[in-house]
Amino acid sequence: MRSLSLELGADAPACELVPLGRGDYADVARAYRAVAERRGLRAPRAVDARTLGAPVLRLEGEVHADGSSVLHTFDDVLACARHWREDLALERARVLVGGWNRGGYDGGHPDVLPANAACGGDAGLARCARGVRALGYLFGLHDNYQDLYEDAPSWDPELVALDEQGAPRAGGVWGGGQSWMICTTQALAFAQRNLPRVVALAQPDFLFLDTTLTTRLQPCTHAAHPMTAAGDRAARLALFDFARAQAGGLGLEGVREWAVPHADFLEGVMTHRTVHGESFTAVPLFPIVYGDQVDLLTVQADRLRPDRADAVLDHLVYGELPMVEFGAGRYWEAEPELDEALARTPAATFARGDHGWARGLAPTDRLLKNVYELLGGTHRAIAGRAMDAHRFLDAAGLVEQSVFGDVRVTANYGDAPWRVGDTVLGRYGFLVESPRFTAFHALERGGVAYPTGACFALQTLDAGRGVRVFHAFGDARVRVGEAVAVVEREQVVVDR
Repeated sequence: MRSLSLELGADAPACELVPLGRGDYADVARAYRAVAERRGLRAPRAVDARTLGAPVLRLEGEVHADGSSVLHTFDDVLACARHWREDLALERARVLVGGWNRGGYDGGHPDVLPANAACGGDAGLARCARGVRALGYLFGLHDNYQDLYEDAPSWDPELVALDEQGAPRAGGVWGGGQSWMICTTQALAFAQRNLPRVVALAQPDFLFLDTTLTTRLQPCTHAAHPMTAAGDRAARLALFDFARAQAGGLGLEGVREWAVPHADFLEGVMTHRTVHGESFTAVPLFPIVYGDQVDLLTVQADRLRPDRADAVLDHLVYGELPMVEFGAGRYWEAEPELDEALARTPAATFARGDHGWARGLAPTDRLLKNVYELLGGTHRAIAGRAMDAHRFLDAAGLVEQSVFGDVRVTANYGDAPWRVGDTVLGRYGFLVESPRFTAFHALERGGVAYPTGACFALQTLDAGRGVRVFHAFGDARVRVGEAVAVVEREQVVVDR
């Protein structure tokens, strides 16, 4: 047993206990939705159709790890976006650029303009932004209003927050060197100075604010700008609301429930799911309470790679979209094939393209196209609905199932086959069932056997126009209605 205690203070002098009776974690999370609504943390929310099925595809400009280098110029970013749209047929994406600012990634803050000269300067950034939006994608920029760097023109040690002992609060040591944490009462002024100019230059559809939720609420004891922990939260929320009003959309690093009504996506909570040890089990408390309110991402250091089939299933079970790891420049032109030994392992399942749409492509592009169709289609089918239920179907906890309204997702992480109706799931097999969208990676489906596994996504089109079938990999036979069709890459099948 473990004992729990609550420390109450002036800002939170009471706690509320709600007895629920017999139940499990899903019952707790569902019951807590009502508490969150009373507190204004949940509310009816319109879904931005442009973000449904649209992964955050993140590229970095200038970085300083192991010396300064440019991973992607602004022309490279636009070339990548064109490649995704024209060669991979990704219709929706949120393209997020980091390291675009004058000092590069994690450098030079709070001063961001002019845009990074090594990446192409102001003219290059504006041209990139226009081109990305012309492809039908959303364009976003990474920014930071917590870290201060001593080489910034606006550096002033009097802006740094002081801790309870009166010492300056040090941030991390990043690419730009030692950072110092600005008192959040002072941060909004820099955003008010910078962001209107950034918007005028690049017209981003959304902004991403780094680090602003990763630290606890902290007081500042500086005589010129004292602040309580509650004042820290109020200052952060004012910053979020200003940034969101400037661009229209906002992503934040970190996860705090009080920030949910102020953001469109939160980066970090999915890493609690995708990076976990063998000794514990992740359950979706936060996703059940807030998954329909805000998109949930991993931290950027936990981007999806071709050898992470388990992480693909993690995102499917929670109905979320992954960030994919990209190489430098026009990555697909020089990317090597997967190591043959790795390519034959289950871990590389979703980088397969044999007999499917993405055959012949580099591993990252095979992974990107497959997860775009499989996870993107699931994300659109869920369309902002809450996770209603989650459970482990086997005693070992290796088969999971989640329900979002009329969408049901079943995933098998284990070696033993698992049957769901007429579908048999092998290692890293899954089945997404909904009235208009179905996807699976299976050993058998609808009476068709797939000894080495096959993967498809089927979308019912409007007005009796048939079913769009996407074939990711494996045997090309697939049951559509009463018939078995052969789909090599992609095809609209009309069931007669």
